[in-house]
Amino acid sequence: MRKNHNRYAYISGHLIDGIKDYCKNGFCDSLQQHGKEAVITLEDHTYEGRYRAASRVLNCDSSSDAIFCANNIMAFGAIDAIKTLGLSIPKDVSIVGMHDSIMASWGRYSLTTWQQPLDEMIDLTINTLLNNIEGKVKTFVSTLLCGTLVKRSSVRTLLET
Repeated sequence: MRKNHNRYAYISGHLIDGIKDYCKNGFCDSLQQHGKEAVITLEDHTYEGRYRAASRVLNCDSSSDAIFCANNIMAFGAIDAIKTLGLSIPKDVSIVGMHDSIMASWGRYSLTTWQQPLDEMIDLTINTLLNNIEGKVKTFVSTLLCGTLVKRSSVRTLLET
């Protein structure tokens, strides 16, 4: 929000599971708290689908200058669409992915991404399952784990605005 972006977009696959809903809702809720809103674009779960989604978002009258993608593969398709349109990352469009991966650090992408605490998530899931099997869990428990923003060069800095 502090990077002087004005038009936000959220690119995801079709929202068929609760996790994607949580990501979308969290993103949109955070924007609303800052008096902003996002264009929501859904496509199929392929690199090509994300490429098409980013092209649509960037070719409309109020093209986005900041795009959040629900995973890194989506972000890679969006980055390639942005470059094909002759736009510069991050000067013209900032982009953030989700679920940090090795490819996100590659120079071609250098993608800023949100890294989830996968080891903690796996341990918590296994412990919950074992406790459930052993009859130790009687009620639903929700646990909030914090992730980490991995900053790379796909988001402009205040000095670049």
